[in-house]
Amino acid sequence: MRIFCASPGRGGTKFAAWVFRTYTDVPSFHEPDPKLCGPDAEEINAGNITKGTQERIDQKFKFIEDHTKDGQYFEGSNMWIKSWAGLAMERWPEDVGIFRLRRDLAGYLISFTRRGKRGRKGRFHSAFLLDPTAKGNALQGYPGMSFYEIVAWNYFEVEARYRKARETAHRVFEMDFKDIGSTRTWAHLFETFEIRHRLPAHFPETPDRHQSIFSDKSRLACLDHLKENWGEPRTPIDAETWRKLLER
Repeated sequence: MRIFCASPGRGGTKFAAWVFRTYTDVPSFHEPDPKLCGPDAEEINAGNITKGTQERIDQKFKFIEDHTKDGQYFEGSNMWIKSWAGLAMERWPEDVGIFRLRRDLAGYLISFTRRGKRGRKGRFHSAFLLDPTAKGNALQGYPGMSFYEIVAWNYFEVEARYRKARETAHRVFEMDFKDIGSTRTWAHLFETFEIRHRLPAHFPETPDRHQSIFSDKSRLACLDHLKENWGEPRTPIDAETWRKLLER
Protein backbone atom coordinates (compact mmCIF):
# COMPACT_ATOMS: atom_id res chain seq x y z
CA MET A 1 0.00 0.00 0.00
CA ARG A 2 1.15 3.52 -0.78
CA ILE A 3 0.53 5.73 2.25
CA PHE A 4 0.35 9.53 2.14
CA CYS A 5 -0.12 12.17 4.83
CA ALA A 6 -3.08 14.51 4.95
CA SER A 7 -1.88 17.59 6.82
CA PRO A 8 -1.99 21.37 6.35
CA GLY A 9 1.67 21.49 7.34
CA ARG A 10 3.49 21.99 10.66
CA GLY A 11 1.88 18.80 11.88
CA GLY A 12 4.70 16.26 12.04
CA THR A 13 5.15 14.97 8.48
CA LYS A 14 8.94 15.12 8.76
CA PHE A 15 8.91 13.20 12.02
CA ALA A 16 6.46 10.68 10.54
CA ALA A 17 8.80 10.01 7.62
CA TRP A 18 11.64 9.50 10.12
CA VAL A 19 9.59 6.96 12.11
CA PHE A 20 8.73 4.95 8.99
CA ARG A 21 12.33 5.09 7.78
CA THR A 22 13.85 4.14 11.14
CA TYR A 23 11.47 1.49 12.45
CA THR A 24 10.08 -0.20 9.32
CA ASP A 25 11.36 -1.45 5.98
CA VAL A 26 8.90 0.75 4.08
CA PRO A 27 10.64 3.23 1.74
CA SER A 28 9.93 6.57 3.40
CA PHE A 29 10.39 10.14 2.17
CA HIS A 30 9.66 13.67 3.34
CA GLU A 31 8.62 16.07 0.57
CA PRO A 32 10.70 14.48 -2.22
CA ASP A 33 11.00 16.42 -5.48
CA PRO A 34 9.01 17.32 -7.41
CA LYS A 35 6.86 18.68 -4.60
CA LEU A 36 4.04 19.87 -6.91
CA CYS A 37 3.53 23.05 -4.93
CA GLY A 38 3.11 26.68 -5.99
CA PRO A 39 2.17 27.07 -9.69
CA ASP A 40 2.02 23.27 -10.15
CA ALA A 41 -0.60 22.99 -7.40
CA GLU A 42 -2.57 25.90 -8.85
CA GLU A 43 -2.76 24.22 -12.27
CA ILE A 44 -3.69 20.82 -10.83
CA ASN A 45 -6.45 22.28 -8.67
CA ALA A 46 -7.79 24.35 -11.56
CA GLY A 47 -7.78 21.34 -13.89
CA ASN A 48 -5.69 23.28 -16.39
CA ILE A 49 -2.42 21.35 -16.49
CA THR A 50 0.31 22.58 -18.82
CA LYS A 51 2.91 20.36 -20.44
CA GLY A 52 5.59 21.34 -17.92
CA THR A 53 3.41 20.55 -14.94
CA GLN A 54 2.32 17.24 -16.48
CA GLU A 55 5.97 16.30 -16.89
CA ARG A 56 6.55 16.95 -13.18
CA ILE A 57 3.46 14.91 -12.29
CA ASP A 58 4.84 12.05 -14.37
CA GLN A 59 8.20 12.42 -12.61
CA LYS A 60 6.47 12.29 -9.23
CA PHE A 61 4.58 9.11 -10.05
CA LYS A 62 7.67 7.49 -11.55
CA PHE A 63 9.60 8.28 -8.37
CA ILE A 64 6.88 6.71 -6.24
CA GLU A 65 6.61 3.58 -8.36
CA ASP A 66 10.40 3.20 -8.62
CA HIS A 67 10.74 3.43 -4.83
CA THR A 68 7.80 1.21 -3.91
CA LYS A 69 9.14 -1.94 -2.25
CA ASP A 70 7.00 -5.05 -1.81
CA GLY A 71 3.98 -2.89 -2.57
CA GLN A 72 4.79 -0.39 0.18
CA TYR A 73 5.71 3.31 0.12
CA PHE A 74 5.31 6.25 2.50
CA GLU A 75 5.49 9.98 1.81
CA GLY A 76 5.11 12.74 4.37
CA SER A 77 4.15 15.88 2.47
CA ASN A 78 1.42 18.42 3.12
CA MET A 79 1.18 19.03 -0.64
CA TRP A 80 -0.33 15.60 -1.29
CA ILE A 81 -3.78 16.54 -0.01
CA LYS A 82 -3.40 20.11 -1.28
CA SER A 83 -2.68 19.28 -4.91
CA TRP A 84 -2.20 15.75 -6.23
CA ALA A 85 -4.22 13.47 -3.96
CA GLY A 86 -6.95 13.05 -6.57
CA LEU A 87 -4.44 12.15 -9.27
CA ALA A 88 -2.77 9.59 -7.00
CA MET A 89 -6.06 7.93 -6.15
CA GLU A 90 -6.97 7.73 -9.82
CA ARG A 91 -3.63 6.11 -10.63
CA TRP A 92 -3.73 3.62 -7.72
CA PRO A 93 -7.47 3.31 -6.93
CA GLU A 94 -7.10 0.22 -4.74
CA ASP A 95 -3.74 1.01 -3.22
CA VAL A 96 -3.82 4.34 -1.34
CA GLY A 97 -3.77 4.67 2.43
CA ILE A 98 -4.18 8.00 4.21
CA PHE A 99 -2.38 8.97 7.40
CA ARG A 100 -4.30 11.96 8.78
CA LEU A 101 -2.10 14.04 11.08
CA ARG A 102 -4.22 16.41 13.12
CA ARG A 103 -3.06 19.46 15.02
CA ASP A 104 -5.21 22.04 16.79
CA LEU A 105 -5.69 25.31 14.92
CA ALA A 106 -3.88 27.39 17.54
CA GLY A 107 -0.79 25.18 17.48
CA TYR A 108 -0.80 25.12 13.68
CA LEU A 109 -1.02 28.92 13.39
CA ILE A 110 1.69 29.45 15.98
CA SER A 111 4.08 26.92 14.45
CA PHE A 112 3.47 28.10 10.89
CA THR A 113 4.04 31.74 11.86
CA ARG A 114 7.22 31.02 13.80
CA ARG A 115 8.56 28.78 11.04
CA GLY A 116 7.66 31.26 8.35
CA LYS A 117 9.50 34.13 9.99
CA ARG A 118 12.77 32.28 9.54
CA GLY A 119 11.93 30.46 6.31
CA ARG A 120 14.22 30.53 3.28
CA LYS A 121 11.62 30.60 0.52
CA GLY A 122 9.92 33.91 1.07
CA ARG A 123 7.42 34.97 3.66
CA PHE A 124 5.78 32.07 5.46
CA HIS A 125 6.52 29.50 2.74
CA SER A 126 3.72 30.85 0.57
CA ALA A 127 4.38 28.22 -2.14
CA PHE A 128 2.91 25.65 0.26
CA LEU A 129 -0.33 27.58 0.81
CA LEU A 130 -3.38 27.21 -1.41
CA ASP A 131 -5.13 30.21 -2.95
CA PRO A 132 -8.49 30.65 -1.17
CA THR A 133 -10.03 32.27 -4.27
CA ALA A 134 -9.08 29.50 -6.72
CA LYS A 135 -11.72 27.47 -8.50
CA GLY A 136 -12.23 23.95 -7.29
CA ASN A 137 -11.76 24.68 -3.59
CA ALA A 138 -13.94 22.79 -1.17
CA LEU A 139 -14.38 25.95 0.93
CA GLN A 140 -14.36 29.14 -1.08
CA GLY A 141 -12.45 32.11 0.28
CA TYR A 142 -12.57 35.71 -0.89
CA PRO A 143 -10.17 38.35 -2.28
CA GLY A 144 -8.30 40.52 0.19
CA MET A 145 -8.00 38.00 3.01
CA SER A 146 -5.21 38.80 5.47
CA PHE A 147 -2.28 36.42 5.65
CA TYR A 148 -3.48 34.90 8.92
CA GLU A 149 -6.94 34.37 7.45
CA ILE A 150 -5.37 32.56 4.49
CA VAL A 151 -3.37 30.30 6.81
CA ALA A 152 -6.50 29.47 8.83
CA TRP A 153 -8.50 28.89 5.64
CA ASN A 154 -5.85 26.40 4.45
CA TYR A 155 -6.30 24.51 7.73
CA PHE A 156 -10.02 23.99 7.13
CA GLU A 157 -9.63 23.43 3.39
CA VAL A 158 -7.29 20.51 4.08
CA GLU A 159 -9.85 19.01 6.48
CA ALA A 160 -12.58 19.27 3.84
CA ARG A 161 -10.36 17.69 1.16
CA TYR A 162 -9.36 14.92 3.52
CA ARG A 163 -12.99 14.08 4.29
CA LYS A 164 -13.63 13.64 0.59
CA ALA A 165 -10.46 11.59 -0.01
CA ARG A 166 -11.07 9.16 2.86
CA GLU A 167 -14.33 8.03 1.23
CA THR A 168 -12.36 6.13 -1.44
CA ALA A 169 -9.08 5.45 0.38
CA HIS A 170 -8.18 1.81 0.98
CA ARG A 171 -7.33 2.42 4.64
CA VAL A 172 -7.20 5.45 6.92
CA PHE A 173 -5.52 6.20 10.23
CA GLU A 174 -5.92 9.43 12.21
CA MET A 175 -3.37 10.64 14.72
CA ASP A 176 -3.50 13.70 16.95
CA PHE A 177 -0.31 15.76 17.17
CA LYS A 178 -0.23 15.35 20.95
CA ASP A 179 0.16 11.58 20.42
CA ILE A 180 2.94 11.78 17.84
CA GLY A 181 5.54 10.83 20.44
CA SER A 182 3.60 7.77 21.65
CA THR A 183 5.03 4.49 20.37
CA ARG A 184 1.77 2.80 21.39
CA THR A 185 -0.15 5.03 18.96
CA TRP A 186 2.39 4.31 16.23
CA ALA A 187 2.05 0.58 16.85
CA HIS A 188 -1.69 0.94 16.30
CA LEU A 189 -1.01 2.79 13.03
CA PHE A 190 1.30 0.05 11.77
CA GLU A 191 -1.26 -2.60 12.70
CA THR A 192 -3.91 -0.71 10.74
CA PHE A 193 -1.74 -0.60 7.63
CA GLU A 194 -0.40 -4.14 8.23
CA ILE A 195 3.21 -3.00 8.43
CA ARG A 196 5.83 -4.93 10.39
CA HIS A 197 7.80 -2.69 12.73
CA ARG A 198 10.52 -2.67 15.36
CA LEU A 199 9.32 0.17 17.57
CA PRO A 200 11.13 0.78 20.87
CA ALA A 201 9.29 1.37 24.13
CA HIS A 202 10.00 5.10 23.78
CA PHE A 203 11.32 7.31 21.00
CA PRO A 204 14.73 8.90 21.53
CA GLU A 205 15.09 12.65 21.28
CA THR A 206 16.20 13.46 17.74
CA PRO A 207 16.84 16.62 15.70
CA ASP A 208 13.65 15.82 13.78
CA ARG A 209 11.51 16.37 16.86
CA HIS A 210 11.68 20.15 16.81
CA GLN A 211 7.96 20.94 16.83
CA SER A 212 7.04 21.39 20.47
CA ILE A 213 3.55 21.52 21.87
CA PHE A 214 3.49 24.98 23.41
CA SER A 215 2.53 25.73 26.98
CA ASP A 216 -0.82 27.39 27.63
CA LYS A 217 0.91 30.67 28.51
CA SER A 218 2.97 30.67 25.31
CA ARG A 219 -0.05 29.62 23.25
CA LEU A 220 -2.22 32.46 24.59
CA ALA A 221 0.51 35.05 24.06
CA CYS A 222 0.97 34.01 20.43
CA LEU A 223 -2.78 33.93 19.81
CA ASP A 224 -3.09 37.48 21.13
CA HIS A 225 -0.45 38.51 18.61
CA LEU A 226 -2.30 36.71 15.81
CA LYS A 227 -5.60 38.36 16.72
CA GLU A 228 -4.02 41.81 16.52
CA ASN A 229 -2.78 41.04 13.00
CA TRP A 230 -5.84 39.16 11.77
CA GLY A 231 -7.46 42.11 10.00
CA GLU A 232 -11.05 43.24 9.85
CA PRO A 233 -13.51 40.69 8.44
CA ARG A 234 -14.74 41.45 4.94
CA THR A 235 -17.25 38.65 4.64
CA PRO A 236 -19.45 36.60 6.95
CA ILE A 237 -17.66 33.44 5.73
CA ASP A 238 -14.85 33.33 8.28
CA ALA A 239 -12.90 30.58 10.02
CA GLU A 240 -15.65 30.00 12.60
CA THR A 241 -18.21 29.54 9.84
CA TRP A 242 -15.97 27.00 8.08
CA ARG A 243 -15.50 25.11 11.33
CA LYS A 244 -19.26 24.88 11.91
CA LEU A 245 -19.82 23.76 8.33
CA LEU A 246 -17.30 20.94 8.74
CA GLU A 247 -18.94 19.79 11.98
CA ARG A 248 -22.31 19.16 10.31
